[in-house]
Amino acid sequence: MRLSVFDLSAVSEGTTPREALRSVMNLVSLSEEWGYHGYWFGEHHLGRGRVGSAPIVLTALAAERTSTLHVGSAVAVLPHYRPLALVEQISTIAELHPGRVHLGIGKGLTHSAERSSERVSNALQLLREPGADLPDLGRADHPVLLRELLAVSPSDPEGYDQSVREVLSLLQRPIGVVDGRPLQAMPGLAAPVLPWLFASAGRESAVRSARLGLPFVVNNHVIDAPVEDAVTAYREAFVPSAFLTKPYVAVSVHAVAADTDAEARTLAESYPVWISGVLARGFSDTLSPSGTRREEAPFDPDRLRSSSGTRIIGEAAAVSERVHSFGQSIEADEVLVSTLVYGDRNKARSYELLAKHWPSTSRPSDAPRHDRLRSVDGVTPVSSDSQATNRVAHSYEIR
Repeated sequence: MRLSVFDLSAVSEGTTPREALRSVMNLVSLSEEWGYHGYWFGEHHLGRGRVGSAPIVLTALAAERTSTLHVGSAVAVLPHYRPLALVEQISTIAELHPGRVHLGIGKGLTHSAERSSERVSNALQLLREPGADLPDLGRADHPVLLRELLAVSPSDPEGYDQSVREVLSLLQRPIGVVDGRPLQAMPGLAAPVLPWLFASAGRESAVRSARLGLPFVVNNHVIDAPVEDAVTAYREAFVPSAFLTKPYVAVSVHAVAADTDAEARTLAESYPVWISGVLARGFSDTLSPSGTRREEAPFDPDRLRSSSGTRIIGEAAAVSERVHSFGQSIEADEVLVSTLVYGDRNKARSYELLAKHWPSTSRPSDAPRHDRLRSVDGVTPVSSDSQATNRVAHSYEIR
Protein backbone atom coordinates (compact mmCIF):
# COMPACT_ATOMS: atom_id res chain seq x y z
CA MET A 1 0.00 0.00 0.00
CA ARG A 2 1.43 3.33 -1.06
CA LEU A 3 1.68 6.39 1.16
CA SER A 4 1.19 9.85 -0.38
CA VAL A 5 0.93 13.46 0.75
CA PHE A 6 -2.37 15.26 0.21
CA ASP A 7 -1.43 18.92 0.63
CA LEU A 8 -4.18 21.51 1.02
CA SER A 9 -1.43 24.17 1.11
CA ALA A 10 -2.77 25.79 4.27
CA VAL A 11 -1.19 29.01 5.50
CA SER A 12 -0.23 29.49 9.15
CA GLU A 13 -0.99 32.80 10.83
CA GLY A 14 1.85 35.27 10.31
CA THR A 15 3.13 33.55 7.14
CA THR A 16 3.29 35.35 3.80
CA PRO A 17 2.14 33.71 0.54
CA ARG A 18 5.76 33.54 -0.64
CA GLU A 19 6.86 31.81 2.56
CA ALA A 20 3.93 29.38 2.40
CA LEU A 21 4.65 28.42 -1.21
CA ARG A 22 8.34 27.94 -0.51
CA SER A 23 7.42 25.67 2.40
CA VAL A 24 5.17 23.63 0.12
CA MET A 25 7.96 23.15 -2.40
CA ASN A 26 10.42 22.29 0.36
CA LEU A 27 8.01 19.63 1.64
CA VAL A 28 7.75 18.25 -1.90
CA SER A 29 11.51 17.64 -1.98
CA LEU A 30 11.56 16.20 1.53
CA SER A 31 8.64 13.88 0.75
CA GLU A 32 10.64 12.29 -2.04
CA GLU A 33 13.61 11.82 0.30
CA TRP A 34 11.36 10.21 2.93
CA GLY A 35 10.03 7.66 0.45
CA TYR A 36 6.53 8.95 -0.21
CA HIS A 37 4.94 7.61 -3.37
CA GLY A 38 3.05 10.74 -4.42
CA TYR A 39 2.23 14.37 -3.70
CA TRP A 40 -1.24 15.72 -4.44
CA PHE A 41 -2.29 19.40 -4.54
CA GLY A 42 -5.77 20.66 -3.70
CA GLU A 43 -7.51 23.64 -5.32
CA HIS A 44 -9.14 26.40 -3.26
CA HIS A 45 -9.89 30.06 -3.95
CA LEU A 46 -10.78 33.38 -2.35
CA GLY A 47 -9.49 32.72 1.14
CA ARG A 48 -6.25 33.86 2.78
CA GLY A 49 -5.86 30.48 4.50
CA ARG A 50 -4.56 28.52 1.51
CA VAL A 51 -2.13 29.10 -1.36
CA GLY A 52 -3.27 26.12 -3.42
CA SER A 53 -5.27 28.04 -6.00
CA ALA A 54 -3.29 26.73 -9.00
CA PRO A 55 -2.78 22.95 -8.63
CA ILE A 56 -1.60 22.48 -12.22
CA VAL A 57 1.13 25.09 -11.72
CA LEU A 58 2.14 23.49 -8.42
CA THR A 59 2.22 20.08 -10.11
CA ALA A 60 4.62 21.46 -12.72
CA LEU A 61 6.87 23.00 -10.08
CA ALA A 62 6.88 19.80 -8.04
CA ALA A 63 7.65 17.61 -11.05
CA GLU A 64 10.56 19.84 -11.99
CA ARG A 65 12.26 19.56 -8.59
CA THR A 66 11.80 15.78 -8.15
CA SER A 67 12.77 12.66 -10.09
CA THR A 68 10.66 9.78 -8.75
CA LEU A 69 7.79 11.33 -6.81
CA HIS A 70 4.38 11.04 -8.46
CA VAL A 71 2.62 14.43 -8.57
CA GLY A 72 -0.84 15.65 -9.45
CA SER A 73 -3.96 17.65 -8.71
CA ALA A 74 -6.42 16.63 -6.01
CA VAL A 75 -8.34 18.10 -7.48
CA ALA A 76 -8.47 20.40 -10.43
CA VAL A 77 -12.05 21.64 -10.08
CA LEU A 78 -13.34 20.81 -13.54
CA PRO A 79 -15.99 23.58 -13.80
CA HIS A 80 -13.10 26.07 -13.50
CA TYR A 81 -11.51 24.86 -16.74
CA ARG A 82 -12.34 24.23 -20.34
CA PRO A 83 -11.53 20.54 -20.90
CA LEU A 84 -9.14 21.24 -23.80
CA ALA A 85 -7.12 23.79 -21.83
CA LEU A 86 -6.88 21.48 -18.82
CA VAL A 87 -5.77 18.51 -20.92
CA GLU A 88 -3.11 20.56 -22.73
CA GLN A 89 -1.76 22.03 -19.48
CA ILE A 90 -1.39 18.74 -17.58
CA SER A 91 -0.13 16.93 -20.69
CA THR A 92 2.62 19.51 -21.15
CA ILE A 93 3.92 18.53 -17.71
CA ALA A 94 3.42 14.80 -18.33
CA GLU A 95 5.39 14.77 -21.57
CA LEU A 96 8.39 16.22 -19.74
CA HIS A 97 7.98 13.90 -16.74
CA PRO A 98 6.43 10.72 -18.16
CA GLY A 99 4.99 8.06 -15.88
CA ARG A 100 4.45 10.15 -12.77
CA VAL A 101 1.99 12.94 -13.54
CA HIS A 102 -1.67 12.52 -12.56
CA LEU A 103 -4.81 14.56 -13.20
CA GLY A 104 -7.28 14.36 -10.34
CA ILE A 105 -10.57 16.05 -11.20
CA GLY A 106 -13.66 16.85 -9.15
CA LYS A 107 -16.82 18.92 -9.09
CA GLY A 108 -16.03 21.50 -6.41
CA LEU A 109 -18.50 23.88 -4.77
CA THR A 110 -19.97 25.77 -7.70
CA HIS A 111 -22.65 23.14 -8.34
CA SER A 112 -24.32 24.13 -5.06
CA ALA A 113 -24.14 27.89 -5.58
CA GLU A 114 -27.32 29.91 -5.35
CA ARG A 115 -28.34 32.52 -7.91
CA SER A 116 -26.25 35.68 -7.91
CA SER A 117 -27.39 38.20 -5.34
CA GLU A 118 -27.29 41.97 -5.59
CA ARG A 119 -24.38 41.87 -3.14
CA VAL A 120 -22.34 39.67 -5.49
CA SER A 121 -23.24 41.77 -8.53
CA ASN A 122 -22.07 44.89 -6.70
CA ALA A 123 -18.84 43.20 -5.64
CA LEU A 124 -18.09 42.17 -9.22
CA GLN A 125 -18.80 45.69 -10.43
CA LEU A 126 -16.42 47.11 -7.84
CA LEU A 127 -13.59 44.94 -9.19
CA ARG A 128 -13.35 47.57 -11.93
CA GLU A 129 -13.20 50.36 -9.36
CA PRO A 130 -10.18 49.62 -7.16
CA GLY A 131 -10.69 52.75 -5.09
CA ALA A 132 -14.18 51.81 -3.95
CA ASP A 133 -15.01 50.65 -0.43
CA LEU A 134 -15.07 46.90 0.07
CA PRO A 135 -18.65 45.57 0.04
CA ASP A 136 -20.03 43.45 2.88
CA LEU A 137 -20.92 39.98 1.62
CA GLY A 138 -22.95 37.17 3.11
CA ARG A 139 -21.51 33.80 4.06
CA ALA A 140 -23.46 32.12 1.26
CA ASP A 141 -21.88 34.38 -1.35
CA HIS A 142 -18.53 32.58 -1.55
CA PRO A 143 -19.57 29.75 -3.93
CA VAL A 144 -21.55 32.25 -6.00
CA LEU A 145 -18.44 34.39 -6.43
CA LEU A 146 -16.43 31.33 -7.41
CA ARG A 147 -18.94 30.53 -10.10
CA GLU A 148 -19.04 34.07 -11.44
CA LEU A 149 -15.25 34.52 -11.43
CA LEU A 150 -14.03 31.06 -12.39
CA ALA A 151 -16.67 28.74 -13.80
CA VAL A 152 -16.28 28.19 -17.54
CA SER A 153 -17.71 24.66 -17.79
CA PRO A 154 -21.01 23.21 -16.54
CA SER A 155 -21.21 22.33 -12.85
CA ASP A 156 -24.59 20.58 -12.80
CA PRO A 157 -24.38 16.75 -12.64
CA GLU A 158 -25.14 16.18 -16.32
CA GLY A 159 -22.84 18.94 -17.52
CA TYR A 160 -20.04 17.79 -15.21
CA ASP A 161 -20.25 14.23 -16.52
CA GLN A 162 -20.07 15.59 -20.06
CA SER A 163 -16.94 17.58 -19.23
CA VAL A 164 -15.32 14.49 -17.68
CA ARG A 165 -15.95 12.54 -20.87
CA GLU A 166 -14.50 15.38 -22.95
CA VAL A 167 -11.29 15.28 -20.90
CA LEU A 168 -10.99 11.51 -21.34
CA SER A 169 -11.73 11.72 -25.07
CA LEU A 170 -9.14 14.45 -25.68
CA LEU A 171 -6.50 12.23 -24.06
CA GLN A 172 -7.41 9.32 -26.34
CA ARG A 173 -8.42 10.55 -29.79
CA PRO A 174 -8.51 13.57 -32.11
CA ILE A 175 -11.55 15.84 -32.28
CA GLY A 176 -11.82 15.55 -36.04
CA VAL A 177 -9.92 15.53 -39.32
CA VAL A 178 -9.23 18.35 -41.79
CA ASP A 179 -7.73 17.43 -45.17
CA GLY A 180 -6.81 14.06 -43.71
CA ARG A 181 -4.90 15.62 -40.84
CA PRO A 182 -6.12 15.29 -37.23
CA LEU A 183 -7.27 18.13 -35.03
CA GLN A 184 -6.04 17.06 -31.61
CA ALA A 185 -4.91 18.24 -28.21
CA MET A 186 -1.17 18.85 -28.54
CA PRO A 187 0.26 17.93 -26.16
CA GLY A 188 -2.63 15.85 -24.90
CA LEU A 189 -3.40 13.00 -27.26
CA ALA A 190 -1.60 9.88 -26.00
CA ALA A 191 0.09 11.87 -23.22
CA PRO A 192 1.44 9.75 -20.34
CA VAL A 193 -0.98 11.15 -17.78
CA LEU A 194 -3.45 9.20 -15.66
CA PRO A 195 -6.84 10.85 -14.91
CA TRP A 196 -8.53 10.21 -11.53
CA LEU A 197 -11.99 11.02 -10.18
CA PHE A 198 -12.12 12.25 -6.58
CA ALA A 199 -15.52 11.84 -4.95
CA SER A 200 -17.50 11.17 -1.80
CA ALA A 201 -18.04 7.70 -0.39
CA GLY A 202 -21.30 7.30 -2.32
CA ARG A 203 -22.09 4.31 -4.47
CA GLU A 204 -22.97 6.53 -7.45
CA SER A 205 -19.48 8.08 -7.51
CA ALA A 206 -17.88 4.67 -7.17
CA VAL A 207 -19.79 3.20 -10.08
CA ARG A 208 -19.06 6.24 -12.27
CA SER A 209 -15.31 5.80 -11.71
CA ALA A 210 -15.57 2.05 -12.33
CA ARG A 211 -17.46 2.34 -15.62
CA LEU A 212 -14.97 4.89 -16.91
CA GLY A 213 -12.08 2.62 -15.95
CA LEU A 214 -10.48 5.18 -13.62
CA PRO A 215 -9.05 5.01 -10.09
CA PHE A 216 -11.57 5.59 -7.29
CA VAL A 217 -10.56 8.04 -4.55
CA VAL A 218 -12.66 8.45 -1.42
CA ASN A 219 -12.33 11.89 0.19
CA ASN A 220 -12.38 10.67 3.78
CA HIS A 221 -10.29 13.60 5.01
CA VAL A 222 -13.48 15.70 4.84
CA ILE A 223 -16.28 13.15 5.16
CA ASP A 224 -16.22 10.60 7.96
CA ALA A 225 -18.51 7.95 6.51
CA PRO A 226 -18.40 4.20 5.86
CA VAL A 227 -16.69 3.44 2.56
CA GLU A 228 -16.84 -0.34 2.32
CA ASP A 229 -20.02 -0.52 0.24
CA ALA A 230 -18.77 2.06 -2.25
CA VAL A 231 -15.41 0.34 -2.63
CA THR A 232 -17.11 -3.01 -3.21
CA ALA A 233 -19.42 -1.46 -5.78
CA TYR A 234 -16.42 0.06 -7.57
CA ARG A 235 -14.52 -3.21 -7.77
CA GLU A 236 -17.57 -5.14 -8.96
CA ALA A 237 -18.44 -2.60 -11.67
CA PHE A 238 -14.90 -1.89 -12.87
CA VAL A 239 -14.34 -2.02 -16.62
CA PRO A 240 -10.70 -2.04 -17.86
CA SER A 241 -9.95 1.00 -19.98
CA ALA A 242 -7.19 2.62 -21.99
CA PHE A 243 -6.18 4.31 -18.74
CA LEU A 244 -6.28 1.51 -16.19
CA THR A 245 -6.13 -2.26 -16.48
CA LYS A 246 -7.47 -3.18 -13.04
CA PRO A 247 -9.27 -1.49 -10.12
CA TYR A 248 -7.28 0.97 -8.01
CA VAL A 249 -8.64 2.35 -4.74
CA ALA A 250 -7.22 5.29 -2.79
CA VAL A 251 -8.54 6.92 0.36
CA SER A 252 -7.64 10.19 2.06
CA VAL A 253 -7.36 10.72 5.81
CA HIS A 254 -6.32 13.52 8.14
CA ALA A 255 -3.41 12.57 10.40
CA VAL A 256 -1.14 14.28 12.91
CA ALA A 257 1.94 12.43 14.13
CA ALA A 258 4.35 13.63 16.83
CA ASP A 259 6.91 12.26 19.26
CA THR A 260 4.28 11.96 21.99
CA ASP A 261 0.49 11.70 22.21
CA ALA A 262 0.33 14.92 24.19
CA GLU A 263 2.28 16.86 21.58
CA ALA A 264 0.12 15.51 18.77
CA ARG A 265 -3.10 16.40 20.59
CA THR A 266 -1.81 19.94 21.16
CA LEU A 267 -0.89 20.36 17.49
CA ALA A 268 -4.27 19.00 16.43
CA GLU A 269 -6.13 21.72 18.36
CA SER A 270 -5.71 24.12 15.44
CA TYR A 271 -7.83 22.02 13.10
CA PRO A 272 -11.31 22.26 14.71
CA VAL A 273 -10.96 26.05 14.84
CA TRP A 274 -9.86 26.14 11.20
CA ILE A 275 -12.56 23.79 9.86
CA SER A 276 -15.24 25.64 11.85
CA GLY A 277 -14.34 28.75 9.88
CA VAL A 278 -14.52 26.84 6.60
CA LEU A 279 -17.99 25.52 7.51
CA ALA A 280 -19.15 28.96 8.60
CA ARG A 281 -17.98 30.92 5.57
CA GLY A 282 -17.19 28.39 2.85
CA PHE A 283 -13.51 29.38 2.70
CA SER A 284 -10.54 29.13 5.04
CA ASP A 285 -8.73 31.59 7.25
CA THR A 286 -5.14 31.08 8.37
CA LEU A 287 -4.24 28.31 10.80
CA SER A 288 -3.93 29.64 14.34
CA PRO A 289 -1.61 28.43 17.10
CA SER A 290 -3.04 25.79 19.42
CA GLY A 291 -5.25 27.24 22.11
CA THR A 292 -6.46 30.12 19.94
CA ARG A 293 -10.19 30.77 19.94
CA ARG A 294 -12.03 32.55 17.15
CA GLU A 295 -15.61 33.71 17.08
CA GLU A 296 -17.46 31.65 14.50
CA ALA A 297 -21.09 30.85 13.87
CA PRO A 298 -22.29 28.10 16.23
CA PHE A 299 -22.40 24.63 14.72
CA ASP A 300 -24.14 21.44 15.56
CA PRO A 301 -21.36 19.25 17.05
CA ASP A 302 -22.53 16.33 14.93
CA ARG A 303 -22.11 18.37 11.74
CA LEU A 304 -18.67 19.53 12.80
CA ARG A 305 -17.69 15.94 13.59
CA SER A 306 -19.00 14.52 10.31
CA SER A 307 -17.33 17.29 8.29
CA SER A 308 -13.93 16.79 9.91
CA GLY A 309 -13.31 13.50 8.13
CA THR A 310 -11.32 10.56 9.44
CA ARG A 311 -8.75 11.98 11.88
CA ILE A 312 -5.89 9.92 13.31
CA ILE A 313 -3.82 11.71 15.94
CA GLY A 314 -1.10 10.58 18.32
CA GLU A 315 2.40 9.20 18.80
CA ALA A 316 4.06 8.55 15.45
CA ALA A 317 4.35 4.76 15.46
CA ALA A 318 0.75 4.34 16.59
CA VAL A 319 -0.54 6.83 14.00
CA SER A 320 1.36 5.13 11.21
CA GLU A 321 -0.04 1.76 12.22
CA ARG A 322 -3.61 3.12 12.43
CA VAL A 323 -3.39 4.85 9.05
CA HIS A 324 -2.04 1.65 7.55
CA SER A 325 -4.76 -0.45 9.21
CA PHE A 326 -7.44 1.93 7.97
CA GLY A 327 -6.19 1.51 4.41
CA GLN A 328 -5.95 -2.25 4.82
CA SER A 329 -9.53 -2.43 6.08
CA ILE A 330 -10.77 -1.54 2.59
CA GLU A 331 -7.81 -3.10 0.77
CA ALA A 332 -6.75 0.33 -0.48
CA ASP A 333 -3.87 0.59 -2.91
CA GLU A 334 -2.91 4.07 -1.72
CA VAL A 335 -3.51 6.30 1.30
CA LEU A 336 -3.39 10.08 0.86
CA VAL A 337 -2.59 11.85 4.13
CA SER A 338 -3.60 15.43 4.84
CA THR A 339 -1.98 17.19 7.81
CA LEU A 340 -3.30 20.55 8.96
CA VAL A 341 -1.37 21.98 11.90
CA TYR A 342 -0.03 25.41 12.77
CA GLY A 343 3.57 25.88 11.68
CA ASP A 344 5.28 24.47 8.60
CA ARG A 345 7.97 22.79 10.69
CA ASN A 346 5.31 20.94 12.68
CA LYS A 347 3.62 19.85 9.48
CA ALA A 348 6.86 18.59 7.94
CA ARG A 349 7.82 16.77 11.15
CA SER A 350 4.48 14.94 11.18
CA TYR A 351 4.98 13.73 7.61
CA GLU A 352 8.58 12.72 8.38
CA LEU A 353 7.54 10.63 11.39
CA LEU A 354 4.67 9.01 9.51
CA ALA A 355 7.00 7.88 6.73
CA LYS A 356 9.64 6.73 9.19
CA HIS A 357 7.21 4.35 10.89
CA TRP A 358 5.33 3.21 7.79
CA PRO A 359 5.44 -0.62 7.63
CA SER A 360 8.46 -1.74 5.62
CA THR A 361 6.39 -4.31 3.71
CA SER A 362 4.33 -1.44 2.26
CA ARG A 363 7.22 0.76 1.22
CA PRO A 364 7.99 1.46 -2.46
CA SER A 365 10.19 -1.07 -4.22
CA ASP A 366 13.87 -1.18 -3.38
CA ALA A 367 14.69 -1.24 -7.11
CA PRO A 368 16.93 1.58 -8.41
CA ARG A 369 14.97 4.81 -8.09
CA HIS A 370 14.89 5.69 -11.77
CA ASP A 371 13.69 2.17 -12.66
CA ARG A 372 10.61 2.83 -10.53
CA LEU A 373 9.40 5.27 -13.15
CA ARG A 374 9.37 2.59 -15.80
CA SER A 375 8.15 -0.58 -14.22
CA VAL A 376 8.23 -1.33 -10.53
CA ASP A 377 6.65 1.48 -8.58
CA GLY A 378 3.44 3.16 -9.60
CA VAL A 379 2.22 3.74 -13.12
CA THR A 380 3.70 1.61 -15.86
CA PRO A 381 3.25 2.58 -19.51
CA VAL A 382 2.11 -0.38 -21.62
CA SER A 383 3.51 -0.09 -25.13
CA SER A 384 1.23 0.42 -28.10
CA ASP A 385 1.35 1.65 -31.68
CA SER A 386 2.93 5.07 -31.44
CA GLN A 387 1.33 6.09 -34.73
CA ALA A 388 -2.23 5.49 -33.54
CA THR A 389 -4.35 8.60 -33.53
CA ASN A 390 -7.70 7.22 -32.45
CA ARG A 391 -6.71 5.84 -29.06
CA VAL A 392 -4.41 6.66 -26.20
CA ALA A 393 -0.81 5.60 -26.83
CA HIS A 394 -0.17 4.59 -23.21
CA SER A 395 -2.54 2.58 -21.11
CA TYR A 396 -1.56 2.13 -17.48
CA GLU A 397 -1.15 -0.72 -15.10
CA ILE A 398 -0.76 0.33 -11.48
CA ARG A 399 1.09 -2.48 -9.77
